[in-house]
Amino acid sequence: MGYKYKATMYYSDEDTEQFLRGKATKPNGKKSASHYLYALVSRERENLDIINTTVGETEVIKLYPQFTVGKRIDFSGQVSFSSFISIGEKRNKTADNRLKLKSLMDAIDNAIASDFALDMRRFKISDDKTDEYSFSVILKTEVDCYYNDDVLPGENYKGIFRATCIIINVSRSEWGRLDGKYDFEGIKYFKYEEVLKAQNGRFKGLCKIAEIDPRDKIGAFFIPVRVTSKEFPYDRIPAGGFCIQGVNVDFNKGRVKLKSMNTSQKERHFGSGIG
Repeated sequence: MGYKYKATMYYSDEDTEQFLRGKATKPNGKKSASHYLYALVSRERENLDIINTTVGETEVIKLYPQFTVGKRIDFSGQVSFSSFISIGEKRNKTADNRLKLKSLMDAIDNAIASDFALDMRRFKISDDKTDEYSFSVILKTEVDCYYNDDVLPGENYKGIFRATCIIINVSRSEWGRLDGKYDFEGIKYFKYEEVLKAQNGRFKGLCKIAEIDPRDKIGAFFIPVRVTSKEFPYDRIPAGGFCIQGVNVDFNKGRVKLKSMNTSQKERHFGSGIG
Protein backbone atom coordinates (compact mmCIF):
# COMPACT_ATOMS: atom_id res chain seq x y z
CA MET A 1 0.00 0.00 0.00
CA GLY A 2 1.44 3.38 -0.97
CA TYR A 3 1.37 6.45 1.26
CA LYS A 4 1.15 10.07 0.19
CA TYR A 5 3.59 11.43 2.77
CA LYS A 6 6.93 10.16 4.00
CA ALA A 7 9.40 11.13 6.73
CA THR A 8 12.88 9.74 7.35
CA MET A 9 14.39 9.40 10.81
CA TYR A 10 18.15 9.55 11.34
CA TYR A 11 19.95 8.45 14.49
CA SER A 12 23.47 7.33 15.34
CA ASP A 13 23.48 5.61 18.74
CA GLU A 14 23.22 1.84 19.08
CA ASP A 15 20.88 1.96 22.09
CA THR A 16 18.20 3.70 20.04
CA GLU A 17 18.65 1.12 17.28
CA GLN A 18 18.18 -1.79 19.69
CA PHE A 19 15.18 -0.13 21.36
CA LEU A 20 13.50 0.56 18.02
CA ARG A 21 14.09 -2.98 16.73
CA GLY A 22 12.51 -4.41 19.88
CA LYS A 23 9.47 -2.12 19.79
CA ALA A 24 8.97 -2.51 16.04
CA THR A 25 8.31 -6.26 16.25
CA LYS A 26 4.69 -7.08 15.33
CA PRO A 27 2.66 -9.94 16.87
CA ASN A 28 3.26 -12.01 13.69
CA GLY A 29 7.03 -11.70 14.14
CA LYS A 30 7.60 -9.20 11.35
CA LYS A 31 9.38 -5.93 11.98
CA SER A 32 8.17 -2.52 10.84
CA ALA A 33 9.86 0.49 12.38
CA SER A 34 7.77 2.84 10.25
CA HIS A 35 4.49 1.40 11.60
CA TYR A 36 5.75 1.76 15.17
CA LEU A 37 6.79 5.38 14.63
CA TYR A 38 3.48 6.15 12.92
CA ALA A 39 1.63 4.68 15.94
CA LEU A 40 3.65 6.95 18.25
CA VAL A 41 2.79 10.03 16.20
CA SER A 42 -0.91 9.05 16.09
CA ARG A 43 -1.06 8.63 19.88
CA GLU A 44 0.66 11.99 20.37
CA ARG A 45 -1.92 13.66 18.13
CA GLU A 46 -4.77 12.10 20.13
CA ASN A 47 -3.23 13.30 23.40
CA LEU A 48 -2.86 16.82 22.07
CA ASP A 49 -6.48 16.82 20.90
CA ILE A 50 -7.61 15.82 24.40
CA ILE A 51 -5.44 18.49 26.02
CA ASN A 52 -6.63 21.19 23.65
CA THR A 53 -10.26 20.23 24.20
CA THR A 54 -9.83 20.27 27.98
CA VAL A 55 -8.05 23.63 27.93
CA GLY A 56 -10.79 25.06 25.77
CA GLU A 57 -13.40 23.87 28.24
CA THR A 58 -11.57 25.15 31.31
CA GLU A 59 -10.76 28.58 29.94
CA VAL A 60 -14.23 29.50 28.74
CA ILE A 61 -16.71 30.71 31.35
CA LYS A 62 -20.26 30.53 30.06
CA LEU A 63 -22.54 33.44 30.93
CA TYR A 64 -26.09 32.25 31.60
CA PRO A 65 -29.25 34.35 31.16
CA GLN A 66 -29.69 36.93 33.90
CA PHE A 67 -31.37 35.65 37.08
CA THR A 68 -34.50 37.71 37.65
CA VAL A 69 -36.38 35.49 40.13
CA GLY A 70 -35.70 37.70 43.12
CA LYS A 71 -37.51 40.33 45.17
CA ARG A 72 -35.90 43.59 46.24
CA ILE A 73 -36.46 44.47 49.89
CA ASP A 74 -35.02 47.41 51.85
CA PHE A 75 -34.27 46.83 55.53
CA SER A 76 -33.60 49.72 57.90
CA GLY A 77 -33.37 50.50 61.59
CA GLN A 78 -31.04 51.11 64.52
CA VAL A 79 -28.12 48.93 65.54
CA SER A 80 -25.94 48.75 68.62
CA PHE A 81 -22.57 47.04 68.70
CA SER A 82 -19.62 46.63 71.04
CA SER A 83 -16.64 48.99 70.91
CA PHE A 84 -14.20 46.23 71.96
CA ILE A 85 -12.10 48.81 73.81
CA SER A 86 -10.93 48.47 77.40
CA ILE A 87 -9.56 51.30 79.52
CA GLY A 88 -5.80 51.55 79.22
CA GLU A 89 -5.66 49.03 76.36
CA LYS A 90 -3.29 49.89 73.54
CA ARG A 91 -4.47 48.89 70.09
CA ASN A 92 -3.45 49.32 66.49
CA LYS A 93 -5.71 52.08 65.14
CA THR A 94 -6.22 50.50 61.70
CA ALA A 95 -6.92 47.05 63.13
CA ASP A 96 -9.28 48.50 65.72
CA ASN A 97 -11.23 50.43 63.08
CA ARG A 98 -11.58 47.32 60.93
CA LEU A 99 -12.78 45.31 63.93
CA LYS A 100 -15.29 48.06 64.68
CA LEU A 101 -16.67 48.02 61.13
CA LYS A 102 -16.90 44.21 61.08
CA SER A 103 -18.79 44.34 64.36
CA LEU A 104 -21.10 46.95 62.82
CA MET A 105 -21.76 44.73 59.79
CA ASP A 106 -22.48 41.75 62.07
CA ALA A 107 -25.02 43.89 63.95
CA ILE A 108 -26.66 44.86 60.65
CA ASP A 109 -26.84 41.18 59.63
CA ASN A 110 -28.49 40.34 62.96
CA ALA A 111 -31.03 43.14 62.50
CA ILE A 112 -31.86 41.92 58.98
CA ALA A 113 -32.19 38.32 60.17
CA SER A 114 -34.49 39.37 63.02
CA ASP A 115 -36.73 41.42 60.75
CA PHE A 116 -36.89 38.64 58.16
CA ALA A 117 -37.66 35.92 60.72
CA LEU A 118 -40.47 37.96 62.29
CA ASP A 119 -42.42 38.34 59.04
CA MET A 120 -41.23 35.71 56.55
CA ARG A 121 -44.57 35.62 54.72
CA ARG A 122 -44.07 39.20 53.60
CA PHE A 123 -40.87 38.19 51.82
CA LYS A 124 -42.17 35.13 49.99
CA ILE A 125 -42.21 35.54 46.23
CA SER A 126 -44.91 32.93 45.65
CA ASP A 127 -47.35 30.82 47.66
CA ASP A 128 -46.65 27.50 45.96
CA LYS A 129 -47.99 25.05 48.54
CA THR A 130 -47.00 22.05 46.41
CA ASP A 131 -43.37 22.57 47.37
CA GLU A 132 -43.20 23.53 51.03
CA TYR A 133 -39.53 22.64 51.52
CA SER A 134 -37.56 25.69 50.47
CA PHE A 135 -34.94 28.09 51.77
CA SER A 136 -34.23 31.76 51.19
CA VAL A 137 -31.09 33.67 50.30
CA ILE A 138 -30.89 37.22 51.62
CA LEU A 139 -28.38 38.91 49.34
CA LYS A 140 -27.14 42.27 50.64
CA THR A 141 -26.33 44.35 47.58
CA GLU A 142 -25.90 47.79 49.19
CA VAL A 143 -25.48 48.87 52.82
CA ASP A 144 -25.37 52.43 54.21
CA CYS A 145 -24.83 53.10 57.89
CA TYR A 146 -24.06 56.21 59.93
CA TYR A 147 -22.89 55.46 63.46
CA ASN A 148 -21.91 57.35 66.59
CA ASP A 149 -18.26 56.64 67.38
CA ASP A 150 -17.98 59.11 70.26
CA VAL A 151 -18.29 56.61 73.10
CA LEU A 152 -16.49 55.88 76.33
CA PRO A 153 -14.45 52.67 76.69
CA GLY A 154 -16.78 49.73 77.22
CA GLU A 155 -19.86 51.52 75.86
CA ASN A 156 -21.66 50.38 72.74
CA TYR A 157 -21.67 52.21 69.44
CA LYS A 158 -25.06 53.02 67.94
CA GLY A 159 -25.98 53.50 64.33
CA ILE A 160 -28.72 53.94 61.75
CA PHE A 161 -28.61 51.64 58.73
CA ARG A 162 -30.35 50.96 55.45
CA ALA A 163 -29.67 47.77 53.50
CA THR A 164 -30.87 47.01 50.00
CA CYS A 165 -31.33 43.26 49.62
CA ILE A 166 -32.55 40.76 47.06
CA ILE A 167 -34.57 37.87 48.47
CA ILE A 168 -34.25 34.63 46.50
CA ASN A 169 -36.57 31.77 47.46
CA VAL A 170 -35.17 28.41 46.40
CA SER A 171 -37.66 25.54 46.34
CA ARG A 172 -37.01 21.91 45.50
CA SER A 173 -38.78 22.35 42.17
CA GLU A 174 -36.65 25.40 41.31
CA TRP A 175 -33.52 23.48 42.34
CA GLY A 176 -34.55 20.62 40.07
CA ARG A 177 -35.42 22.92 37.18
CA LEU A 178 -31.84 24.20 37.30
CA ASP A 179 -30.50 20.63 37.51
CA GLY A 180 -28.95 21.27 40.94
CA LYS A 181 -26.06 23.16 39.36
CA TYR A 182 -26.79 26.71 40.56
CA ASP A 183 -24.74 27.36 43.70
CA PHE A 184 -27.15 29.58 45.65
CA GLU A 185 -25.07 29.15 48.80
CA GLY A 186 -21.93 30.50 47.13
CA ILE A 187 -23.04 33.69 45.39
CA LYS A 188 -20.02 35.79 44.48
CA TYR A 189 -19.27 39.36 43.49
CA PHE A 190 -17.14 39.91 40.40
CA LYS A 191 -15.94 43.01 38.66
CA TYR A 192 -16.88 42.81 35.00
CA GLU A 193 -13.23 42.80 33.97
CA GLU A 194 -12.67 39.79 36.24
CA VAL A 195 -15.48 37.91 34.51
CA LEU A 196 -13.79 38.43 31.16
CA LYS A 197 -10.56 36.96 32.54
CA ALA A 198 -12.16 34.21 34.63
CA GLN A 199 -11.13 30.62 33.99
CA ASN A 200 -13.30 27.62 34.55
CA GLY A 201 -12.46 25.70 37.69
CA ARG A 202 -15.05 24.34 40.09
CA PHE A 203 -17.83 25.92 38.04
CA LYS A 204 -18.49 26.14 34.33
CA GLY A 205 -20.46 29.36 34.18
CA LEU A 206 -21.87 32.43 35.91
CA CYS A 207 -25.40 33.75 36.14
CA LYS A 208 -25.70 37.46 36.88
CA ILE A 209 -28.33 38.47 39.44
CA ALA A 210 -30.51 41.30 38.16
CA GLU A 211 -30.50 44.55 40.17
CA ILE A 212 -32.59 47.69 39.85
CA ASP A 213 -30.37 50.71 39.17
CA PRO A 214 -27.36 49.76 41.32
CA ARG A 215 -24.90 52.50 42.32
CA ASP A 216 -21.98 50.23 41.51
CA LYS A 217 -21.31 50.18 37.77
CA ILE A 218 -18.09 48.13 37.74
CA GLY A 219 -19.36 44.77 38.94
CA ALA A 220 -22.28 42.59 39.98
CA PHE A 221 -23.28 39.51 41.95
CA PHE A 222 -23.24 36.17 40.16
CA ILE A 223 -24.52 32.69 40.92
CA PRO A 224 -21.78 30.17 40.07
CA VAL A 225 -23.05 27.33 37.87
CA ARG A 226 -21.37 24.05 38.74
CA VAL A 227 -20.10 21.40 36.37
CA THR A 228 -21.89 18.64 38.29
CA SER A 229 -25.28 18.55 39.97
CA LYS A 230 -25.67 18.71 43.76
CA GLU A 231 -28.43 17.44 45.99
CA PHE A 232 -30.84 19.90 47.59
CA PRO A 233 -29.17 21.13 50.84
CA TYR A 234 -31.49 19.47 53.37
CA ASP A 235 -28.57 18.85 55.74
CA ARG A 236 -27.29 22.43 55.76
CA ILE A 237 -30.37 24.66 55.70
CA PRO A 238 -33.57 23.68 57.56
CA ALA A 239 -36.97 23.92 55.91
CA GLY A 240 -37.97 27.55 55.77
CA GLY A 241 -34.46 28.62 56.76
CA PHE A 242 -32.34 31.33 55.23
CA CYS A 243 -28.76 32.45 54.77
CA ILE A 244 -27.35 35.96 54.46
CA GLN A 245 -24.76 36.72 51.80
CA GLY A 246 -23.44 39.71 49.92
CA VAL A 247 -21.45 42.81 50.77
CA ASN A 248 -18.99 43.16 53.63
CA VAL A 249 -16.65 45.88 54.91
CA ASP A 250 -14.20 45.32 52.04
CA PHE A 251 -16.60 46.35 49.26
CA ASN A 252 -16.29 49.55 47.24
CA LYS A 253 -18.15 52.74 48.14
CA GLY A 254 -20.76 52.05 45.50
CA ARG A 255 -21.82 49.07 47.59
CA VAL A 256 -20.96 49.93 51.20
CA LYS A 257 -20.91 53.27 53.04
CA LEU A 258 -20.07 53.09 56.74
CA LYS A 259 -19.48 56.57 58.17
CA SER A 260 -19.32 58.17 61.59
CA MET A 261 -22.01 60.74 62.37
CA ASN A 262 -21.45 64.44 62.69
CA THR A 263 -22.81 66.33 65.70
CA SER A 264 -26.15 67.27 64.14
CA GLN A 265 -26.78 63.68 63.02
CA LYS A 266 -26.06 62.39 66.53
CA GLU A 267 -28.51 64.85 68.07
CA ARG A 268 -31.18 64.15 65.45
CA HIS A 269 -31.08 60.38 65.84
CA PHE A 270 -30.02 59.85 69.45
CA GLY A 271 -30.56 63.18 71.21
CA SER A 272 -28.05 65.56 72.76
CA GLY A 273 -27.51 63.32 75.76
CA ILE A 274 -25.60 60.63 73.90
CA GLY A 275 -21.92 60.55 74.81
